[in-house]
Amino acid sequence: MLELALIVLVFIGAVTQRLAGLGFSMLVSPFLVLLIGPQQGVLVVNALASIAALVVAVRVWRDIDWHLLRWLMPPAVVTALLGAEFSARSSNSALLVVIGSVSVVALAGSILVKYLDVRASGRAATVVAGAAAGITNSTAGMGGPPITAYAILTDWPHRSFVATTQPLFLVLGSVSFCAKLAILPAGAPAWPVWMWCATASTLLAGTTIGDLLAQRFTPSTIRIFVVTVALAGAASVLREGLFT
Repeated sequence: MLELALIVLVFIGAVTQRLAGLGFSMLVSPFLVLLIGPQQGVLVVNALASIAALVVAVRVWRDIDWHLLRWLMPPAVVTALLGAEFSARSSNSALLVVIGSVSVVALAGSILVKYLDVRASGRAATVVAGAAAGITNSTAGMGGPPITAYAILTDWPHRSFVATTQPLFLVLGSVSFCAKLAILPAGAPAWPVWMWCATASTLLAGTTIGDLLAQRFTPSTIRIFVVTVALAGAASVLREGLFT
């Protein structure tokens, strides 16, 4: 049952990652945390999100804004390392509350920011967005909401957004995964080889399907779906941490 649930989550996440530039970790993280626990759940999400971002990055390489990425990446890496240290040292119950709270706030913020009559610009806004993405990615397994908010506030063109976020999520997921793997005593889940292979194959299949569906769905529709499902999962994680 766990294997089937994981494969379905990974497939849906991979499709949305290709369509909207994000969505994999936002969809998968809360539910995987509930399935296998907060420590290993986010660890696995970090690893799989890196693979998903790499697969999508290959397809959208020419649209990456490398200049913008130079300002997003460094603060994101720094806060991701800090978040990895914090989450690896926290108890499971405390981490469930942190993951649920951070996820709910970040997701709700990515929705509400659309209704603010403000715009952001300049390097300071980029650095803050990168730092926020790093910490939420490392602690809760989802760096997408802060970057989504930044994209809305700066009117970031969708094509460039989809492309540029992939190397960012690739590096953040890899840094968080390696840092936690070095700290966590339990390490990664002891899944059989076939499970990891099936998961990787599902990622590739989901991304391919996303390519075929890219012209059929608007980015806003996909983001609404992702945020709605992710909010439900995040609320469940928060409830689990508070009442168990």
